[in-house]
Amino acid sequence: GTVRERIVHKFGTMSARQAMVQDAWALVKEAPWLGQGGDTWRLSYRAVQSSPYVGSQMHSGYVDVLLNTGLIGLVLLTAMLAAAGLLIFRRCRRLLPSYIAFLLHGAVDIDWSYGMVWLLFFLLAAQAAAEPSPVGKKTGGVLASPPERIRWHVPALLSLWIVIALGSSCLAYRGYMGHAEHMQALRSRDNQAAAARLASSLRWNPADYSAALDLAGLVPPPAAEAILRRSLAYAPHHPGLLWALADNAGQRGDAGAAIYWTGAALRQDKYNAGERTRSLECLLQLARAEYTAGHETEARRIARFGFGLYHDYARAAEDTRLRVIRNDREFALTFEAREWGRQLAALSGVRAR
Repeated sequence: GTVRERIVHKFGTMSARQAMVQDAWALVKEAPWLGQGGDTWRLSYRAVQSSPYVGSQMHSGYVDVLLNTGLIGLVLLTAMLAAAGLLIFRRCRRLLPSYIAFLLHGAVDIDWSYGMVWLLFFLLAAQAAAEPSPVGKKTGGVLASPPERIRWHVPALLSLWIVIALGSSCLAYRGYMGHAEHMQALRSRDNQAAAARLASSLRWNPADYSAALDLAGLVPPPAAEAILRRSLAYAPHHPGLLWALADNAGQRGDAGAAIYWTGAALRQDKYNAGERTRSLECLLQLARAEYTAGHETEARRIARFGFGLYHDYARAAEDTRLRVIRNDREFALTFEAREWGRQLAALSGVRAR
């Protein structure tokens, strides 16, 4: 592109990264000491984002650790990094530039999300540890044997490592089998066989919300609701599950549940134009069904709620158009939403603006 386009793109990228870090503090405040567990940002960023950027990975390793493990985890990580830096400084100073690049670039990008980067970091520390210490050099390279108390601790540490390795291997195997069953289901052309594969995938890995979403699309609405609720226990703030539950409630004709799950989904994913539009259509259909059944008061209540959602959607879309530099999610008021909003207003007796 042109120089101007490149400058605008770079500025947009920088502003999005700055917004990510600023938005992350809302999540940090919810659990400052111990964090909220793995993948906090990926699962929760839509709920706190101040603009419709796309960034499921936090572009700062330090902030990501703070989100996942809290201040305690960040302090432990800092202690480990400081110990490694001190070792490199004392034993092998030629590795310092690489170590400093790891520290600085990890603060502004997603380097620390990759296991290979951490393997390289530990390789730096191991290479420094393999260098003779200054004391060893002065004594001709002959080092004193480790203290007795350290030798006694080796079997305990080795046993702990074996237990952790076995547990991790078991979890990895379950995850692998669940993923394999999920992939087989996606390749299957028979819905019944695919549903059986997806159910097997969830038995291996109940926390796989993608398998739960796929399975919910293949079974009747009552069974789908149970599947989605079980999956929500593992990812309580996942917007995809919340939107699916709202849609499921609409299919079951449960207006109260549809209103509840739509509100919950909007709190977690306010810049999703497609789902906002579908939710308006769902509420319009529910209101029409109540009106046809002779429940005019209930129909108007549902329609008023739907029109309120439309009004909030239209206002958010206009705010985004006027003030946001970067709109990666292409958040805007759709033509369909305007039509559903007009019909909801007519059904509720509210004058559309």
